[in-house]
Amino acid sequence: MNLKSPLSRQAKDIYSLLLAKGPMSAAQIGEKLSIFPHAVYRSTKQLQALGCMSQTGKHPAYFEAAPLNESVEIFALLQKDWFLSTFMKDSSQDSNIQKDLNISFIDSREMLFEKALFDIQNAREEMDNLASGDELPAEIMLAQKNALERGVTIRTLFQKRSKDNESFIQARTKMGEQMRITEAVNTRIVIFDKRIVYIMSYDPSNYIKSNGIRFEYAPVGQLMYQVFMQYWERGVLA
Repeated sequence: MNLKSPLSRQAKDIYSLLLAKGPMSAAQIGEKLSIFPHAVYRSTKQLQALGCMSQTGKHPAYFEAAPLNESVEIFALLQKDWFLSTFMKDSSQDSNIQKDLNISFIDSREMLFEKALFDIQNAREEMDNLASGDELPAEIMLAQKNALERGVTIRTLFQKRSKDNESFIQARTKMGEQMRITEAVNTRIVIFDKRIVYIMSYDPSNYIKSNGIRFEYAPVGQLMYQVFMQYWERGVLA
């Protein structure tokens, strides 16, 4: 039995090119693959909707492929959820699992904090962070303190520890956050209640620069929670 791929041949070629070459603009992709830029944008929308690609900036926009293993896992979960919702409509479903995938793109650290502030304030059980280790705005710190006081568990993995952030680590530990240190993976991940996920870029040489995707979808949340816990178990106590 042959299953038809949801991606066009053009989208597959673009993803393969970005995996091999790294971030590129639409014009650069078009030149390499001999296609028009508007066709590039059409194909990248398919890839972004599947969580296989992120976009930075607008004029010009640069596109970057998600790591192959992450793309495969997210795509597999989406396909599984589609299959269950199509062929097992009478089966009992977890009421916490949203039927529709909600994706929004984030192109700055400021936008990240603006969206995350709302999610921190509405977290019910836990918040898991794979963080850079840099300081946070006061309103984010206050929101996390309030979340801890209402019983939300907050786990944070810092990707760096230095003289500059030692006092920051200690302050967050005293506040009640569970803190560990891990190796640098050049990615920020934030997970709320295993349901909402932020996957953001992280450049150690320029921590202000950040772009990525916010998923509101329980299957993706559960997947990324498992990824986070693998790093957490290997982390060193702060």
